Amino acid sequence: MFGGYATSQVLSLPQNLVRFGLCFRKAPIRKATEAQRRLWLLGAEGLRGDTKSGLLKFQGNEYWADWMVEEIAGRHVVARFDPADFCAGLHIYLIENVYLGHAPCKAKVGFPDQEEARITTKTRRAWINSKKRPPQHIANPPECHPAPHPDRRPRRRTPPDTLL
Repeated sequence: MFGGYATSQVLSLPQNLVRFGLCFRKAPIRKATEAQRRLWLLGAEGLRGDTKSGLLKFQGNEYWADWMVEEIAGRHVVARFDPADFCAGLHIYLIENVYLGHAPCKAKVGFPDQEEARITTKTRRAWINSKKRPPQHIANPPECHPAPHPDRRPRRRTPPDTLL
């Protein structure tokens, strides 16, 4: 019995597939490293650190750690974040993809997650666009004829054949 198959079934498979099965059984199972796990399902955003303190602002929240003063003050970096939880902090990388460290959220005043930011932006954009466009009843006013002046009587037109 080989992997749930009878020996006669295994021999009927192509030879490469049998070799693959044998090699696969001997191969060590590797686990992902911490650096690889940090990249899974994380969003990325290019940010610039504050020139004096290295403070990063993202989606209204502020992120900072001690090491940021000398490492990223005034530099462009890549911040990786969990889209479902902005308050969990940012993983900071140089543009060259060198990991610098984790920056916790110091001021949780912005959006808690990406979905909330998207909904708020969509609602705000719709509100701004509604203020730019005039309402339908003003955009297409009904045709109006000017009212006659109250002091004047309407002029009677004389037919052209009576002018002679």
